[in-house]
Amino acid sequence: MVEASVHQCVKAARKLHRRSFLPPYVNPLGPDEVQPHVDPDMIEPCLVCEPANEFCPDGCQGLLDFFFAACPGICLPETYFFDPQMTMAGCFSDFGTDLRRHAQRCGCNGAMGGAVPGTLLLTFVLVTTSYLLAF
Repeated sequence: MVEASVHQCVKAARKLHRRSFLPPYVNPLGPDEVQPHVDPDMIEPCLVCEPANEFCPDGCQGLLDFFFAACPGICLPETYFFDPQMTMAGCFSDFGTDLRRHAQRCGCNGAMGGAVPGTLLLTFVLVTTSYLLAF
């Protein structure tokens, strides 16, 4: 069971790496489809954006959600890395905060989808209820 989790994490990390280094990140074309002209400069990475982006690039949030769902608690084998720059090897727990910060610099949500909005909603409800009960 652990091998399957490591496999999923490696798969997610590779998708992020391809997005960063092999633009354009698109699905394979069918036999009758023509490759659209895409300026490689228009394909933006999902991690480690310099300068920081205001909005998450198209296609990144799904890749990041998969990555952040598959990798917590995982330690990768020696020659595998969490980041496209190949500087973060070892266990996800050592780099999770940095990876989330890098995703946020790209304008993307660094947490698993839905986790942060749910927490904010709960906080809002608790504060509102406390305020109403005080009067």
